[in-house]
Amino acid sequence: MRQDLLRKAIAGLAFVFMALAGVTAQVTSRGTVTGTVTDPSGALVANATVILTEPATDVSRRTTTNSAGIYRFDAVDLGTYVVEVQAPGFRTLRKSGLEVQAARQLEVDFALNVGGGSEIVNVEASAAEVSLQTSEQVRSEHISSRAVTNLPLIGLDSLTLAMTAPGVVVSPNSNINQNGTLVFTVNGQRPRGNNFLIDGVENNDISVTGPAYTITNPDAIEEVNVQTSNFTAEFGRAGGGIINQITKSGTNSLHGTAAYAYTGDVFKALNYNQKVGGLTRPPRNVHNIPWFSIGGPVVLPHLYDGRSKTFFFARGCCSVATVGSKLSKCCALSKSSRFGARRYIAFQHQYSSSECYRHLQWLGAHRPKYSNRPFRSRGLRCDSGQQSSDSN
Repeated sequence: MRQDLLRKAIAGLAFVFMALAGVTAQVTSRGTVTGTVTDPSGALVANATVILTEPATDVSRRTTTNSAGIYRFDAVDLGTYVVEVQAPGFRTLRKSGLEVQAARQLEVDFALNVGGGSEIVNVEASAAEVSLQTSEQVRSEHISSRAVTNLPLIGLDSLTLAMTAPGVVVSPNSNINQNGTLVFTVNGQRPRGNNFLIDGVENNDISVTGPAYTITNPDAIEEVNVQTSNFTAEFGRAGGGIINQITKSGTNSLHGTAAYAYTGDVFKALNYNQKVGGLTRPPRNVHNIPWFSIGGPVVLPHLYDGRSKTFFFARGCCSVATVGSKLSKCCALSKSSRFGARRYIAFQHQYSSSECYRHLQWLGAHRPKYSNRPFRSRGLRCDSGQQSSDSN
Protein backbone atom coordinates (compact mmCIF):
# COMPACT_ATOMS: atom_id res chain seq x y z
CA MET A 1 0.00 0.00 0.00
CA ARG A 2 2.76 2.40 0.96
CA GLN A 3 4.70 1.52 -2.20
CA ASP A 4 1.65 2.30 -4.36
CA LEU A 5 1.23 5.67 -2.65
CA LEU A 6 4.93 6.38 -3.09
CA ARG A 7 4.78 5.55 -6.81
CA LYS A 8 1.74 7.79 -7.27
CA ALA A 9 3.46 10.63 -5.39
CA ILE A 10 6.61 10.32 -7.51
CA ALA A 11 4.53 10.21 -10.72
CA GLY A 12 2.59 13.29 -9.60
CA LEU A 13 5.75 15.24 -8.78
CA ALA A 14 7.30 14.27 -12.12
CA PHE A 15 4.17 15.47 -13.96
CA VAL A 16 4.19 18.79 -12.10
CA PHE A 17 7.90 19.25 -12.79
CA MET A 18 7.47 18.63 -16.54
CA ALA A 19 4.48 20.96 -16.67
CA LEU A 20 6.39 23.74 -14.92
CA ALA A 21 9.39 23.20 -17.19
CA GLY A 22 7.13 23.56 -20.24
CA VAL A 23 5.57 26.75 -18.89
CA THR A 24 9.01 28.22 -18.16
CA ALA A 25 10.19 27.46 -21.71
CA GLN A 26 7.07 29.13 -23.12
CA VAL A 27 7.61 32.25 -21.02
CA THR A 28 11.28 32.67 -21.87
CA SER A 29 10.98 32.08 -25.63
CA ARG A 30 7.64 33.79 -26.24
CA GLY A 31 6.20 37.24 -25.70
CA THR A 32 3.31 39.03 -23.99
CA VAL A 33 0.72 41.43 -25.40
CA THR A 34 -1.16 43.65 -22.96
CA GLY A 35 -2.77 47.06 -22.79
CA THR A 36 -5.66 49.24 -21.61
CA VAL A 37 -8.95 50.06 -23.33
CA THR A 38 -10.56 53.46 -22.74
CA ASP A 39 -13.45 55.54 -24.14
CA PRO A 40 -13.20 59.09 -25.64
CA SER A 41 -13.32 60.66 -22.16
CA GLY A 42 -10.48 58.46 -20.88
CA ALA A 43 -12.74 56.26 -18.75
CA LEU A 44 -11.85 52.58 -18.59
CA VAL A 45 -13.92 50.15 -20.66
CA ALA A 46 -14.64 46.84 -18.94
CA ASN A 47 -15.76 43.57 -20.60
CA ALA A 48 -14.54 44.66 -24.04
CA THR A 49 -13.67 41.76 -26.33
CA VAL A 50 -10.03 41.70 -27.48
CA ILE A 51 -8.96 39.38 -30.34
CA LEU A 52 -5.31 38.61 -31.12
CA THR A 53 -4.68 37.15 -34.60
CA GLU A 54 -1.52 36.06 -36.41
CA PRO A 55 -2.19 36.53 -40.17
CA ALA A 56 0.52 34.04 -41.18
CA THR A 57 -1.26 31.15 -39.43
CA ASP A 58 -4.77 32.61 -39.04
CA VAL A 59 -4.67 31.46 -35.40
CA SER A 60 -6.70 33.69 -33.07
CA ARG A 61 -6.97 34.09 -29.31
CA ARG A 62 -9.53 36.18 -27.47
CA THR A 63 -10.04 37.60 -24.04
CA THR A 64 -12.01 40.37 -22.29
CA THR A 65 -10.86 43.41 -20.36
CA ASN A 66 -11.20 43.35 -16.57
CA SER A 67 -12.78 46.01 -14.37
CA ALA A 68 -9.64 48.15 -14.80
CA GLY A 69 -9.94 47.99 -18.60
CA ILE A 70 -6.81 45.83 -18.91
CA TYR A 71 -6.37 42.85 -21.22
CA ARG A 72 -3.42 40.46 -21.43
CA PHE A 73 -2.18 37.61 -23.65
CA ASP A 74 0.70 35.51 -22.28
CA ALA A 75 2.96 32.97 -24.04
CA VAL A 76 2.40 34.47 -27.49
CA ASP A 77 4.40 32.88 -30.32
CA LEU A 78 6.82 35.19 -32.10
CA GLY A 79 5.51 36.89 -35.20
CA THR A 80 3.50 39.84 -36.50
CA TYR A 81 -0.03 40.21 -35.11
CA VAL A 82 -3.29 42.11 -35.43
CA VAL A 83 -5.19 43.14 -32.28
CA GLU A 84 -8.91 43.99 -32.52
CA VAL A 85 -11.13 45.47 -29.79
CA GLN A 86 -14.92 45.23 -29.81
CA ALA A 87 -17.31 46.82 -27.29
CA PRO A 88 -21.06 47.64 -27.41
CA GLY A 89 -21.72 51.25 -28.44
CA PHE A 90 -18.18 51.75 -29.83
CA ARG A 91 -16.55 51.38 -33.21
CA THR A 92 -14.39 48.31 -33.64
CA LEU A 93 -10.74 49.34 -33.54
CA ARG A 94 -8.06 47.21 -35.14
CA LYS A 95 -4.26 47.65 -34.94
CA SER A 96 -1.93 45.74 -37.27
CA GLY A 97 1.80 45.31 -37.70
CA LEU A 98 2.46 44.45 -34.04
CA GLU A 99 5.68 42.45 -33.76
CA VAL A 100 5.92 40.10 -30.78
CA GLN A 101 9.48 39.39 -29.61
CA ALA A 102 10.87 36.88 -27.13
CA ALA A 103 10.89 37.75 -23.42
CA ARG A 104 9.30 41.11 -24.16
CA GLN A 105 6.02 42.66 -23.06
CA LEU A 106 4.31 44.60 -25.85
CA GLU A 107 1.91 47.25 -24.57
CA VAL A 108 -0.84 48.27 -26.99
CA ASP A 109 -3.49 50.67 -25.66
CA PHE A 110 -6.81 51.43 -27.36
CA ALA A 111 -8.96 54.60 -27.21
CA LEU A 112 -12.38 53.69 -28.62
CA ASN A 113 -14.71 56.11 -30.41
CA VAL A 114 -18.48 56.11 -30.11
CA GLY A 115 -20.23 54.46 -33.03
CA GLY A 116 -21.79 51.31 -34.39
CA GLY A 117 -20.11 47.97 -33.90
CA SER A 118 -20.18 47.37 -37.66
CA GLU A 119 -17.80 50.30 -38.20
CA ILE A 120 -14.17 49.13 -38.21
CA VAL A 121 -11.23 51.49 -37.84
CA ASN A 122 -7.89 50.07 -39.04
CA VAL A 123 -4.74 51.62 -37.56
CA GLU A 124 -1.11 50.74 -38.24
CA ALA A 125 0.90 50.32 -35.04
CA SER A 126 3.19 53.24 -34.25
CA ALA A 127 6.96 52.88 -34.04
CA ALA A 128 6.85 53.46 -30.28
CA GLU A 129 4.37 50.62 -29.78
CA VAL A 130 6.47 48.22 -31.84
CA SER A 131 9.98 49.04 -30.63
CA LEU A 132 9.74 50.70 -27.20
CA GLN A 133 9.45 48.64 -24.03
CA THR A 134 8.20 50.61 -21.03
CA SER A 135 7.10 47.86 -18.64
CA GLU A 136 10.50 46.36 -17.76
CA GLN A 137 14.04 47.65 -17.26
CA VAL A 138 15.78 44.73 -18.94
CA ARG A 139 18.73 45.56 -21.17
CA SER A 140 18.47 43.35 -24.22
CA GLU A 141 19.01 43.05 -27.95
CA HIS A 142 16.59 41.35 -30.33
CA ILE A 143 18.28 39.97 -33.46
CA SER A 144 15.60 39.21 -36.07
CA SER A 145 15.59 36.46 -38.68
CA ARG A 146 16.23 39.13 -41.32
CA ALA A 147 19.44 40.14 -39.55
CA VAL A 148 20.49 36.50 -39.21
CA THR A 149 19.97 36.01 -42.94
CA ASN A 150 21.68 39.20 -44.14
CA LEU A 151 24.56 39.68 -41.71
CA PRO A 152 27.80 37.67 -42.07
CA LEU A 153 28.04 34.75 -39.64
CA ILE A 154 31.19 33.05 -38.39
CA GLY A 155 30.74 29.36 -39.10
CA LEU A 156 27.04 29.98 -39.93
CA ASP A 157 26.44 30.29 -36.18
CA SER A 158 23.80 32.90 -35.31
CA LEU A 159 25.16 33.08 -31.75
CA THR A 160 28.10 35.09 -33.07
CA LEU A 161 25.70 38.02 -33.65
CA ALA A 162 25.57 38.45 -29.88
CA MET A 163 28.66 40.61 -30.41
CA THR A 164 26.34 43.32 -31.79
CA ALA A 165 24.77 43.78 -28.34
CA PRO A 166 26.23 46.45 -25.99
CA GLY A 167 28.52 45.03 -23.32
CA VAL A 168 29.29 41.79 -25.21
CA VAL A 169 32.87 41.13 -26.31
CA VAL A 170 34.86 38.07 -27.30
CA SER A 171 36.89 36.70 -24.41
CA PRO A 172 40.57 37.59 -24.94
CA ASN A 173 41.82 34.37 -23.34
CA SER A 174 39.82 31.81 -25.33
CA ASN A 175 38.38 32.95 -28.63
CA ILE A 176 36.50 29.80 -29.54
CA ASN A 177 35.05 26.87 -27.62
CA GLN A 178 34.92 23.19 -28.51
CA ASN A 179 31.78 23.57 -30.66
CA GLY A 180 33.24 26.34 -32.79
CA THR A 181 31.27 29.07 -31.03
CA LEU A 182 32.92 32.28 -29.86
CA VAL A 183 33.38 32.60 -26.11
CA PHE A 184 31.65 35.77 -24.89
CA THR A 185 32.30 38.03 -21.94
CA VAL A 186 29.21 40.03 -20.95
CA ASN A 187 29.69 43.17 -18.85
CA GLY A 188 33.07 41.90 -17.68
CA GLN A 189 31.72 38.63 -16.24
CA ARG A 190 33.31 35.23 -16.79
CA PRO A 191 32.17 33.35 -19.93
CA ARG A 192 30.95 30.52 -17.68
CA GLY A 193 28.39 32.93 -16.24
CA ASN A 194 26.44 33.03 -19.52
CA ASN A 195 23.24 31.03 -19.95
CA PHE A 196 22.52 29.58 -23.42
CA LEU A 197 18.98 28.54 -24.35
CA ILE A 198 17.18 27.05 -27.36
CA ASP A 199 13.46 27.86 -27.37
CA GLY A 200 13.73 28.57 -23.65
CA VAL A 201 15.32 25.19 -22.85
CA GLU A 202 18.79 25.08 -21.28
CA ASN A 203 21.60 24.47 -23.78
CA ASN A 204 24.73 24.76 -21.64
CA ASP A 205 27.80 22.57 -21.89
CA ILE A 206 28.42 21.58 -18.28
CA SER A 207 32.01 20.49 -18.94
CA VAL A 208 33.27 23.74 -20.49
CA THR A 209 31.75 27.11 -21.17
CA GLY A 210 29.46 27.66 -24.16
CA PRO A 211 26.43 25.94 -25.69
CA ALA A 212 26.07 22.15 -25.73
CA TYR A 213 24.44 22.20 -29.19
CA THR A 214 25.25 24.64 -31.97
CA ILE A 215 22.68 25.44 -34.67
CA THR A 216 24.57 26.07 -37.91
CA ASN A 217 21.51 26.54 -40.14
CA PRO A 218 20.69 30.28 -40.24
CA ASP A 219 17.35 29.60 -41.97
CA ALA A 220 16.15 27.78 -38.83
CA ILE A 221 16.37 30.86 -36.58
CA GLU A 222 13.38 33.14 -35.94
CA GLU A 223 15.16 35.35 -33.43
CA VAL A 224 18.21 35.55 -31.19
CA ASN A 225 17.40 37.24 -27.89
CA VAL A 226 20.40 38.59 -25.95
CA GLN A 227 19.82 39.90 -22.41
CA THR A 228 22.81 41.48 -20.71
CA SER A 229 21.44 42.89 -17.44
CA ASN A 230 18.34 43.59 -15.33
CA PHE A 231 16.52 40.51 -16.64
CA THR A 232 13.35 39.42 -14.88
CA ALA A 233 12.89 36.70 -12.26
CA GLU A 234 12.09 33.81 -14.62
CA PHE A 235 15.66 34.02 -15.93
CA GLY A 236 18.03 32.55 -13.41
CA ARG A 237 21.49 31.01 -13.24
CA ALA A 238 23.29 33.67 -15.29
CA GLY A 239 25.71 36.19 -13.82
CA GLY A 240 26.71 37.27 -17.32
CA GLY A 241 24.25 37.23 -20.19
CA ILE A 242 21.28 35.17 -21.39
CA ILE A 243 21.38 34.17 -25.06
CA ASN A 244 18.21 32.48 -26.33
CA GLN A 245 17.85 31.11 -29.88
CA ILE A 246 14.21 30.79 -30.98
CA THR A 247 13.60 28.48 -33.92
CA LYS A 248 11.02 28.99 -36.64
CA SER A 249 7.69 27.23 -37.02
CA GLY A 250 5.39 26.56 -39.96
CA THR A 251 2.60 28.77 -41.29
CA ASN A 252 -0.49 28.29 -43.48
CA SER A 253 1.63 28.54 -46.63
CA LEU A 254 4.18 25.96 -47.68
CA HIS A 255 7.60 27.61 -47.83
CA GLY A 256 11.22 26.61 -47.75
CA THR A 257 14.81 27.60 -48.44
CA ALA A 258 17.91 25.93 -49.82
CA ALA A 259 21.47 27.22 -49.82
CA TYR A 260 25.00 26.04 -50.44
CA ALA A 261 28.27 27.52 -49.19
CA TYR A 262 31.68 26.62 -50.57
CA THR A 263 35.17 27.67 -49.58
CA GLY A 264 38.30 26.16 -51.05
CA ASP A 265 41.98 26.57 -51.76
CA VAL A 266 41.23 27.54 -55.38
CA PHE A 267 40.21 30.97 -54.09
CA LYS A 268 43.30 31.41 -51.92
CA ALA A 269 46.79 32.68 -52.67
CA LEU A 270 50.08 31.50 -51.24
CA ASN A 271 51.20 33.36 -48.15
CA TYR A 272 54.79 34.27 -47.39
CA ASN A 273 55.61 31.19 -45.31
CA GLN A 274 54.18 28.88 -47.99
CA LYS A 275 56.28 30.56 -50.68
CA VAL A 276 59.40 30.24 -48.55
CA GLY A 277 58.53 26.58 -48.00
CA GLY A 278 58.58 25.99 -51.74
CA LEU A 279 54.87 25.40 -52.26
CA THR A 280 53.51 26.13 -55.70
CA ARG A 281 49.85 26.13 -54.68
CA PRO A 282 47.95 26.49 -51.38
CA PRO A 283 47.36 23.29 -49.37
CA ARG A 284 44.10 21.55 -50.10
CA ASN A 285 41.40 22.98 -47.86
CA VAL A 286 37.84 22.52 -49.14
CA HIS A 287 34.66 23.14 -47.17
CA ASN A 288 31.16 22.33 -48.54
CA ILE A 289 28.10 23.31 -46.50
CA PRO A 290 24.60 22.73 -47.93
CA TRP A 291 21.50 23.45 -45.82
CA PHE A 292 17.72 23.64 -46.25
CA SER A 293 14.48 24.40 -44.43
CA ILE A 294 10.81 23.69 -45.15
CA GLY A 295 7.61 24.46 -43.27
CA GLY A 296 3.86 24.63 -43.69
CA PRO A 297 0.53 23.25 -42.45
CA VAL A 298 0.07 19.57 -41.62
CA VAL A 299 -2.31 18.27 -44.30
CA LEU A 300 -3.16 14.58 -44.74
CA PRO A 301 -5.47 14.19 -47.77
CA HIS A 302 -8.91 12.84 -46.84
CA LEU A 303 -7.75 12.44 -43.22
CA TYR A 304 -6.76 15.73 -41.62
CA ASP A 305 -6.56 19.39 -42.61
CA GLY A 306 -4.25 21.24 -40.24
CA ARG A 307 -4.54 24.68 -41.80
CA SER A 308 -4.89 27.35 -39.09
CA LYS A 309 -4.37 24.59 -36.48
CA THR A 310 -1.25 22.44 -36.83
CA PHE A 311 2.04 23.28 -38.51
CA PHE A 312 5.43 21.70 -39.11
CA PHE A 313 8.93 22.98 -39.74
CA ALA A 314 12.03 20.96 -40.61
CA ARG A 315 15.59 21.98 -41.36
CA GLY A 316 18.90 20.30 -41.96
CA CYS A 317 22.51 20.99 -42.79
CA CYS A 318 25.66 19.07 -43.65
CA SER A 319 29.29 20.08 -43.37
CA VAL A 320 31.93 18.29 -45.46
CA ALA A 321 35.52 19.47 -45.01
CA THR A 322 38.70 18.20 -46.62
CA VAL A 323 42.07 19.33 -45.27
CA GLY A 324 44.90 17.68 -47.16
CA SER A 325 43.85 14.04 -47.51
CA LYS A 326 41.72 14.12 -44.36
CA LEU A 327 37.93 14.08 -44.72
CA SER A 328 35.40 15.05 -42.06
CA LYS A 329 31.65 15.08 -42.33
CA CYS A 330 29.13 16.44 -39.86
CA CYS A 331 25.43 16.51 -40.64
CA ALA A 332 22.46 17.57 -38.55
CA LEU A 333 18.72 17.29 -39.04
CA SER A 334 16.11 18.87 -36.82
CA LYS A 335 12.37 19.18 -36.88
CA SER A 336 9.74 21.00 -34.89
CA SER A 337 6.00 21.29 -34.51
CA ARG A 338 4.11 24.36 -33.34
CA PHE A 339 2.36 22.25 -30.70
CA GLY A 340 5.09 19.67 -30.05
CA ALA A 341 8.60 19.34 -28.72
CA ARG A 342 11.61 20.13 -30.86
CA ARG A 343 14.12 17.39 -31.59
CA TYR A 344 17.71 17.75 -32.70
CA ILE A 345 19.42 14.80 -34.35
CA ALA A 346 23.10 14.80 -35.25
CA PHE A 347 24.87 12.11 -37.20
CA GLN A 348 28.37 11.79 -38.57
CA HIS A 349 30.00 10.03 -41.45
CA GLN A 350 31.33 6.49 -40.83
CA TYR A 351 34.86 6.35 -42.15
CA SER A 352 35.85 3.44 -44.35
CA SER A 353 39.55 3.92 -43.63
CA SER A 354 41.06 2.03 -40.73
CA GLU A 355 43.13 5.13 -39.97
CA CYS A 356 40.10 7.35 -39.39
CA TYR A 357 40.80 7.57 -35.68
CA ARG A 358 44.21 9.14 -36.32
CA HIS A 359 42.69 11.38 -39.00
CA LEU A 360 40.11 12.67 -36.55
CA GLN A 361 42.79 13.34 -33.97
CA TRP A 362 44.73 15.29 -36.61
CA LEU A 363 41.64 17.32 -37.53
CA GLY A 364 40.88 18.01 -33.89
CA ALA A 365 44.40 19.32 -33.34
CA HIS A 366 44.51 21.46 -36.50
CA ARG A 367 40.90 22.59 -36.76
CA PRO A 368 41.47 26.04 -35.16
CA LYS A 369 44.28 26.63 -37.67
CA TYR A 370 42.32 25.80 -40.79
CA SER A 371 38.66 26.45 -40.11
CA ASN A 372 36.19 28.06 -37.73
CA ARG A 373 33.85 25.12 -38.22
CA PRO A 374 33.86 22.32 -35.67
CA PHE A 375 35.05 18.80 -36.52
CA ARG A 376 33.10 16.56 -34.16
CA SER A 377 34.17 12.97 -33.77
CA ARG A 378 31.98 11.66 -30.98
CA GLY A 379 30.63 8.19 -31.75
CA LEU A 380 32.30 7.62 -35.14
CA ARG A 381 33.09 4.02 -36.05
CA CYS A 382 36.10 2.70 -37.95
CA ASP A 383 36.60 -0.54 -39.88
CA SER A 384 39.20 -1.59 -37.32
CA GLY A 385 36.50 -1.52 -34.64
CA GLN A 386 37.99 1.41 -32.77
CA GLN A 387 35.58 3.80 -31.09
CA SER A 388 36.81 7.39 -31.14
CA SER A 389 36.23 9.78 -28.29
CA ASP A 390 35.40 13.48 -28.57
CA SER A 391 38.50 15.05 -30.07
CA ASN A 392 37.23 18.64 -30.08
